[in-house]
Amino acid sequence: MSFASIVSMVDLITIIKALIFLYVLKYYYKYFTRKSPLPGPFPLPLIGNLHQIRLNPAQYAKEHRKKYGDMYEIWVGSNRFVVLSHPSLIHQIYAPNTKTIFFPRSEIKWVNI
Repeated sequence: MSFASIVSMVDLITIIKALIFLYVLKYYYKYFTRKSPLPGPFPLPLIGNLHQIRLNPAQYAKEHRKKYGDMYEIWVGSNRFVVLSHPSLIHQIYAPNTKTIFFPRSEIKWVNI
């Protein structure tokens, strides 16, 4: 290998490290500056909280309901999901009335636990 190829390889590695650093920086900036933060587990870049959910999401939801309450957030990748664990909260969000502070949703995804 010539000196020039070694230098270009080092430059490539440096660029990749810089890009990873910038991605992580952007990810946590988005996390710490999000609107309406809710309690929930701390996410990792790229995978969010997937490493905690593993193969038993029902058990995960039960444990986190005890720990964080009836409404908490989890991250799947860089997407934030709000988990509602009480029927009254679900009713407040999806009930068609003018007194709710939530805007209407078009689709309900139910998960029985």
